[in-house]
Amino acid sequence: MKIILFLFILCFLACGTDQGEIKTYTYIVRNESGVPIKVLAYNSLSITPNEIVYSTTLENGNEIKKTFQDGLPSRGYFFRDFFGNLNGRGNVTDSIRIIYNNLKYKSFNSKDCTGGNRNPLNECLYRNTEETFILTPEDYANAIQK
Repeated sequence: MKIILFLFILCFLACGTDQGEIKTYTYIVRNESGVPIKVLAYNSLSITPNEIVYSTTLENGNEIKKTFQDGLPSRGYFFRDFFGNLNGRGNVTDSIRIIYNNLKYKSFNSKDCTGGNRNPLNECLYRNTEETFILTPEDYANAIQK
């Protein structure tokens, strides 16, 4: 009887839902545009209109790297999380503005996978566990004059 009870408990403990494995995400933004940039991140659902939820500057040739370890079940990690706050979680970003040398800018949003491969918030393209987004001289040339 003890053996049957032991086997039942062992079977009960061994059964459970497979929630996957913990994933580590490493995301990098590198500035190779030729000029310093400033990134302003926004959340349209914020109580304060046009509230900047994240801001950073990046000199030409520098990069920002963030690593995030997901829990179970895994929900994923994206550049909108990367730009959310200093540790990559908290205020989720749905749009960013990149300001080039205080002269030009380009805005991006995470809606409907728009903007192609030059939109870091495009979750249809940038969804892997390791992603690097490089701001190029072409991005600067295509930015809008302030």
